[in-house]
Amino acid sequence: MHKKLINSRKFYQIVTCAIVATGIVASSSIASATQRPTSKSKDSLVVVAPIEPVSMNPIKQANSFGNFWQPVTEAVVNLDSNFKITKQGLVIGWKQTVPGTWRLILRSGIKFTNGEKWDAKALAFTLTSYRDTVGAPMRSYLTKLTSTRVISPTVLDVVFSAADSSIPSVLSSIRALPPVYYAQVGHDGFGLKPIGTGPYKFSNWSRGVALNLVRNNGYWGAKAKIKNLKFVFATDANLRASLLSTGGADVALGLPIPRIQQLTNKKTTVVLRPDRKQLALFFEGQKTELKELDLRKAATLAINIDTLTKTVMLGKGGAANCTLLTTLLSKQGKASCAKQDMAAAKALVAKYTDPSITFNYSPARSPYEDAMAQAIVGQLRTAGFTVKLVQHEYSAMTIGMVLQKLEGIVMYAIVPVFPHPNVYVQGFITPTSITKNCMAPGTAELAAQALAAAGPKAADAIYARLEKVSINEQYCMLPLFNVIENWGMSTGLGGFIAPAATVVEWSRVFWK
Repeated sequence: MHKKLINSRKFYQIVTCAIVATGIVASSSIASATQRPTSKSKDSLVVVAPIEPVSMNPIKQANSFGNFWQPVTEAVVNLDSNFKITKQGLVIGWKQTVPGTWRLILRSGIKFTNGEKWDAKALAFTLTSYRDTVGAPMRSYLTKLTSTRVISPTVLDVVFSAADSSIPSVLSSIRALPPVYYAQVGHDGFGLKPIGTGPYKFSNWSRGVALNLVRNNGYWGAKAKIKNLKFVFATDANLRASLLSTGGADVALGLPIPRIQQLTNKKTTVVLRPDRKQLALFFEGQKTELKELDLRKAATLAINIDTLTKTVMLGKGGAANCTLLTTLLSKQGKASCAKQDMAAAKALVAKYTDPSITFNYSPARSPYEDAMAQAIVGQLRTAGFTVKLVQHEYSAMTIGMVLQKLEGIVMYAIVPVFPHPNVYVQGFITPTSITKNCMAPGTAELAAQALAAAGPKAADAIYARLEKVSINEQYCMLPLFNVIENWGMSTGLGGFIAPAATVVEWSRVFWK
């Protein structure tokens, strides 16, 4: 044990020097946050993540931050490990009584950790808070919510101005909020100290150092296996790998692909799973640089997705996939993907005197994104574009895209936060969507028709048409590939289930 402690101290001295040199995080942050009195504590789990959340309030956050706040603030409707909605969560039943009106049945006897009741009034407050909060990504899916009617403590009628078949799925990405406490502390206060119904409770948060959660022993469902859940943060993927290999962290999110084999040994292992998360390029057609359809088409034709996955991802980090909605249809279909045609791309670009575009990306989000951005920009320049490469902090880029402040192309990882095609339609491909980058005429009308369709088959046909219009005709965006996610962890851990869409069920993890 003494020898291990000496080696650990040497490692942290090396890490501290590296951190100071690269400006990744405060010099003592990771070292102090990950030190424990024993090499492995049955009561604690330390997870090192690439990016720290801006807030613990889920309303304004991207779902990629769900690993931090989902253990505290539960989804209203439960999703299983296969990304299907279930009736096993806070809402246990639903029925569209008339077109546009949903009757929701709540689980009884549930309380928030501050003692407030989870009931129909709390659900009504939660839904209207999401609808009325400017900048909330889920707001786009609730804009047609006109009223709520409390029928009883466990029954709520939710009224929309039009039929919407996606509502049960939408609820799987809405987090239960305690009305009294939320009104007292406000949006920002809730983000600093959230209260929920989940398997963990918020404990404390030292910015840049660690976020600590503790088991909710009064949880209504299966109790968390490990008492203390700690998140630390390191933007450098190699540093995360080193923390895992030396025992400074028990789980590491997003390891560098070249180190995966090295970290598969007696002490550590790496779980890989093709994720529903896709890396995509958003073409900002509502702005100046890519307002012309021919330029958006040229950018699409210039990019060879297979080359990107085989060279940048080494064939192990991503599976080429240019489809968007078809993977979420009731019966999965196939999309016609545009093939790279550099000659055609050059011919289109040559029509313009100054085909300059900005390429926006966040290098800290994943270990491959910097290399991916460089490779894509190389292909665009070969086609004749003048490209300005701009790096952003991840949260700032998200806000910039939502508020339509970015020009050119935005490289962004997208995740279907609920299992329904409307998640992407109303997210990205109508003039009233979250991103508003796709101004294609008629898409809003098609989206409304799909939600009011008589059945899944009729809806699927409309969604297939929407995908063709947005990707293959109007060139609003270009999905590149599904990410093959990886999670490094100690071999002493059990209960880990690779999630279908980014967010891990930490309460199931245990020490063997």
